[in-house]
Amino acid sequence: GGTANGVSFNFQWQAPDVAAGPLVFHVAANAANNNFSNDPGDRIYASSTTLQPQAPAGPTPSVNDGGVVSNASFAPSPAPIAPGTIIAIFGANLTQDGVTVNDTSLGADGKLVTSLGGSSVKINGIAAPMLRAFPSQLVVQMPTEVTAIGPATVEVTVGGQTSTSRTFTVDAVSPGIFATNAQGTGQGAILNGLEQNQGISSLAAPTGSFPRARPARRGEAVVIFCTGLGQVTPPVATGALAAQHTTVATPTVTIDGLPAEVLFSGLAPGFAGLYQVNVRVPATARLANDVPLVLSIGGKQSNSVTIAIGP
Repeated sequence: GGTANGVSFNFQWQAPDVAAGPLVFHVAANAANNNFSNDPGDRIYASSTTLQPQAPAGPTPSVNDGGVVSNASFAPSPAPIAPGTIIAIFGANLTQDGVTVNDTSLGADGKLVTSLGGSSVKINGIAAPMLRAFPSQLVVQMPTEVTAIGPATVEVTVGGQTSTSRTFTVDAVSPGIFATNAQGTGQGAILNGLEQNQGISSLAAPTGSFPRARPARRGEAVVIFCTGLGQVTPPVATGALAAQHTTVATPTVTIDGLPAEVLFSGLAPGFAGLYQVNVRVPATARLANDVPLVLSIGGKQSNSVTIAIGP
C-alpha cells in the first residue's frame, strides 16, 4: 500500500571523542511502488550531512560581587582601581578544568598573554593581560586604556562560557603596597639597597624571618614594591614590560610617621603593572621589627605595611 507521509527510523548511536573531528552522516533509502518490477515508479534517495564537534560545556565562570580588588592592598570594594594596576578577580570556575597557572608568559608581540589556564578577561571590552590563574582567583593587569573615572565592567570567559558582568570603580590612582603575606598587611615587600659589591638585595625584615633578610638601617635607601600609582612618563602600553618610566605624580612616604625622602618613583623595569618607590629611611626612625610604612599619591593613601629597622 505505501505511505504518503514518509516514515521515521530510530536508532541508538554513541558520539566519538571530540578529537575525531567533523562527522559525516550518509543515508540512502529505496522508495518502491510495490509492483515487484524495476520501473520508473522505484527511486533511490541519498543524502549526507556534516556535524562539527563541540566540546562538552563546563561550569559557567562567575565573578564575586565586589570581587575586583588591588592585588597589593586588597582594599575591599568599592575601593577604586587605577589604570595599569595589578588586580585580583575573585570568583568560581575561573579556569578550565580547575587548572592552576602560577606564571605568565609573553606573546609573539612581546606583551603578557591575555589567556591563561583556559581563561580570559575583558574589562570594558578590552582584553586584560594575565599574570596568574587559579580556579577561584585571577591576577591580571587593569588595561591602561580604561581611564574614565567611574564604573567599569569585568567579564571572565572560560571554555566558551562567559560570566555575568560585574561592575567596579575606576580612579586615577589606587596605591597599594605588596606584603609578604599576599594580603596587604604585615611585613611589606620592601628591599634594602644593594649590598656593597655583591649585587644582591635583601628583604627589610627581621633577621632570620626570610632568606638573607635583615633590618634596614637609618639613612639607607629601601625599595618599596607597589601598584596603582597612575600615569607614567613615557606612557607604556597595556601588557608591555616596563623600561624607564617615572610616575607623573610624586608620592609621599612616611616611615614610623616620619617623612621619607623619595629618591625614585616609577615602574619596576622588566615587569608589567609593578611600580617601585625608592626612599631613604629617616635618620630618627624607631628601631623595631614592625615599623609602619605608608605611601600616598594623588590624595589617596595606600595600605599600611611594616618594615624592620635596626642599628
